[in-house]
Amino acid sequence: AAPFISTPWQVTEYDGYRHGVFQAYFSEQKSVKSTSELIREACGPYFNLPDDERRPHEVYFGRDCFHAAGHAIMFAGSNDVFMALQHCDDLPKPWMQNRCARGVFMENAYLQHPAYMSEHPKPYVQKSSDSMLALCKTVDKKWVGECARFVGHPALANLDSFYSAYIYCEKLDEKKLQARCLAWIAGIWLPSWKSHNEAITTCRMLGSRDDVETCINAA
Repeated sequence: AAPFISTPWQVTEYDGYRHGVFQAYFSEQKSVKSTSELIREACGPYFNLPDDERRPHEVYFGRDCFHAAGHAIMFAGSNDVFMALQHCDDLPKPWMQNRCARGVFMENAYLQHPAYMSEHPKPYVQKSSDSMLALCKTVDKKWVGECARFVGHPALANLDSFYSAYIYCEKLDEKKLQARCLAWIAGIWLPSWKSHNEAITTCRMLGSRDDVETCINAA
């Protein structure tokens, strides 16, 4: 069960700690336990959560548990995206599957950074910045929404360019997927490198009014 956590910093610290513990444990135990057993052991208390928002504390940590499990499946499974997604698909509820898949795609997005896990296999990483876009075109349709969040990430990793990342988001086929991608890069990159006023100015330089609004709301 999640501890009582009262500040955003404590949430971030706990989330990061759990990700690392899961990755180490799944990797260590994969030869003696199945992946489904490891997920059940790691996230067991959350399998019976209701599908509504009446218990936001538990729901948040439940969602993050399956998300962290997605990262761990990748880490323990040589970063095989499609194998990891099969394990996510075996989970009993759609919200569990989606959070697990988000962890899978996020881990693959992080792998775009040359220094990140440099000794580990990176089978779905290309040198070009359309690496995640290419991957999203090959996964099952049910996963595209989660994959789309990270389409701009290779441009952030390789070029350190918000505008280049935005251009890759725009290459997605559907407007709602483009918005999801933009919201992710705006929420992750802009607060890290820009003051709030600078982030707003950056957002206002984007193409359409909808994109500007999406960017500002995320930043």
